Amino acid sequence: MYSDQVKKKEVIEIDIHPISKWRRILVFLGDFFIHFIISIIMMNIAVMPICSIFVKPESEKSYAAEKKRDDVLYEHKLLFYKTEENESGIFKKYDFDDDLSYTFNRFLAYYVFPDETSLNPEYPEYCHKLENEVIWTYYNNIRSDSVTYYDLFTNHNKENNLFAIEGTNISLKEEVKSEVRIFYMPGEGMGSKGKEYFEKLNDLFSALFGCVIQDIYKVDLVDSHGNSFNENQAIMTYIANRYYKTLSICCAISYFIGWALVYVLYPMINRSLHTPTQSIMKIDRLGYRHLQQINRPETFLTSLYYLVFDLPFIMFIPLSYTTFIYSLKLPALPILSVISMVAIIVGLVILLFHSFNRTAIDLLSQTVMISSEEVDGIIKAKEEMKELELAKKRGEAK
Repeated sequence: MYSDQVKKKEVIEIDIHPISKWRRILVFLGDFFIHFIISIIMMNIAVMPICSIFVKPESEKSYAAEKKRDDVLYEHKLLFYKTEENESGIFKKYDFDDDLSYTFNRFLAYYVFPDETSLNPEYPEYCHKLENEVIWTYYNNIRSDSVTYYDLFTNHNKENNLFAIEGTNISLKEEVKSEVRIFYMPGEGMGSKGKEYFEKLNDLFSALFGCVIQDIYKVDLVDSHGNSFNENQAIMTYIANRYYKTLSICCAISYFIGWALVYVLYPMINRSLHTPTQSIMKIDRLGYRHLQQINRPETFLTSLYYLVFDLPFIMFIPLSYTTFIYSLKLPALPILSVISMVAIIVGLVILLFHSFNRTAIDLLSQTVMISSEEVDGIIKAKEEMKELELAKKRGEAK
């Protein structure tokens, strides 16, 4: 409620209402996504290209180290490939993820089939060949530690109990074997039960293969050419970490540029000091105590709060250069996103329960969001009060 009274008892009174909770959310989300889009654009067309001129990614060196690392596994028959790198087809050499799937297929085939007869002429290796059991190959043939092999297999089998284990005899249960056997039949598809078993067996193999890799990290594994698994893995890790660090810095720069354009530059160059969404929705930010438009220094101070409250999207800026899973490895960014999400949730709770529909940003900046139409009503009321005062002074002068 805004009112003033002159000596003649004329009263000019107008009702001021803050924007609704829903519109307040839309104002925040509008600027939030504009900031996000600008940050991605800046990342792709300016920041990262310029950075790559000064910081070389060393991808060739990393790929060379990856090939040497994989060669160690190939030579010791811990990882299989179907075709050479320069040939067409699936399960190519030096495609670790694809080759790991192929290795699992061979591992499972060892337990599905009773002999070395395959059901698929294109994959004669899908059969009961001892070399397909890569976990046994590592612990028995390379480490001479069959006891650890049986312990690991027994412990990992407890959850789903897919294998029958009696002393040193390990076999796939018949009901499981009959379901997953269909996977190796050309042109056939497993049923829902078979797919469920297949996924569980894949998880078990992944866990066992992970134990193998973890043991290699401890004691290392070298091939006949002197290539060390750990040394080449260390080269890959160093280059990857360096790249992730560069990517994080570029994300932060892009984020800052987007923030400056949306919350600082744009408001400063328009008379109403609006952000882009405020201009579109015709909403003003007023000082909470005096109900007057905030000035430029106050606008800048308010914009600083958005440096924190817009952070949830920062870890998504580099998705043009990496996958979501790997973006979780970026230094600091995932933590900042999570922390700022907490801040946004707190701000939303405040908005839902605050009688004047103010968020945490509004409380911190001592402001309130008002429709531009109602702000025009305040300005008109002030003009009318001035006219009344002038008329009063003229009457007294007579």
